[in-house]
Amino acid sequence: RIGLEVQVARLGLVQQVRFHGQLSHPEALRWFDAADVLLFPTAAREPFGLVALEAAVRGCVPIVAAGCGITEWLVDGVHLITAPRDAAGFAATLRGVRTGQIDLAAIGRRAQALYPDFHVARAAALFEAELEAARTVRREEDASWDDIMRMARIGETVAYRLLHPRS
Repeated sequence: RIGLEVQVARLGLVQQVRFHGQLSHPEALRWFDAADVLLFPTAAREPFGLVALEAAVRGCVPIVAAGCGITEWLVDGVHLITAPRDAAGFAATLRGVRTGQIDLAAIGRRAQALYPDFHVARAAALFEAELEAARTVRREEDASWDDIMRMARIGETVAYRLLHPRS
């Protein structure tokens, strides 16, 4: 990171580029509201990239490493920007942003429109619909009390994790 900070200073970009380190969730959300882009050059095995989704729905366009798990949910050039997983690839992508070849405003607007699809209320509604569908399926045999308790524990765990994602 220090090498990057030195390079940013050498290029005279100290006012445009910020290095924050680890932030609390509320602090990160405030920065997403103020920033134009989020650089997310993550590891090859990043399974989802929730930070990129949180930035996107706030209009802060994520630039993520190609192949990051979030790219299975959001579309390159529509909701986020993907870059090759190396310094030269990220630099070229940032150059496209700086020169206006990449329309950040349009991507930011489309990304913000994703919010209802990923909100906890949407997830809860889908979960409830699945439970209702399972409840109305005719069974040939009665569920055991062990089955019922296991399903109740699963529902309780899912609900708790939806309401308390950091716990």
